[in-house]
Amino acid sequence: MIHRKITFSHIFLAHHPYSEMDRMLRIYLFGKELFLCTRCTGQYVAFILYIILFAIQKPLIIMPTEMIWILPLFATLDWLTQTLNKRLSTTPIRLITGSLFGIWLGIVVHALLLFDLQLLLILGIQSAIYITLVTGVLLSNRGCIDKYLKTYEEFIMEYQRQNTFK
Repeated sequence: MIHRKITFSHIFLAHHPYSEMDRMLRIYLFGKELFLCTRCTGQYVAFILYIILFAIQKPLIIMPTEMIWILPLFATLDWLTQTLNKRLSTTPIRLITGSLFGIWLGIVVHALLLFDLQLLLILGIQSAIYITLVTGVLLSNRGCIDKYLKTYEEFIMEYQRQNTFK
């Protein structure tokens, strides 16, 4: 593995250790190599597009409640199955699931801006169910989160070592 300097911008933009390059997009900007978390990139792009569409077209196209319920499901399942070592995700899957989650985040902001109490109630119930189920799955698979976080802890410790004597 190539030894790379860990920067704050890498932790902020990619938030994955270099050992997990498959979870990042590599772009070149102003002659610098940047790494971006693939799922977050999809999420931010979709969120921004949703907000732009919301600003241009009021009222926004109404989305069925059932669709709103499943939008974050794909990103949740993708992350959870990877965390539990059940499968490896791919860049296209990460971009798609992140984009669907970004649309859901746009709906949340939309509901907040319009103070749509019915939609906010649905989103609150939905979030509580998702958080409860994910927490239950993680707790029933003891040790999986420790194993998952070990590479991140090592990554942060290396960052601290690299920046201790500056």
